[in-house]
Amino acid sequence: RTIAWLHADVVIALCGCVIALVTALKVLHAPQEQQRAAWGLLLLLLAQGFLGYTQFFTGVPEVLVAIHVAGACATWWLVLRLFVALRTAPEATVSAAANS
Repeated sequence: RTIAWLHADVVIALCGCVIALVTALKVLHAPQEQQRAAWGLLLLLLAQGFLGYTQFFTGVPEVLVAIHVAGACATWWLVLRLFVALRTAPEATVSAAANS
């Protein structure tokens, strides 16, 4: 039970960080691909949180565990997608750097 609470606390902190990232990307007028990647991650984290709490309060049924694990894999995929989106320079920046 303590581990589940600790897990939830860490995920809530992660959600806060992703909310801050989504906000920063919006304020800084980041490329749409970066904003979409951050929003996708945030939505999946919220769905995972809902699923995790449902799992916890229904006695950890195996089907929900399997779905939650699949969601964890999808979370890693979206984290990597966000990482690549943030590391990829917009085409205009690449062109400007090549011309200088």
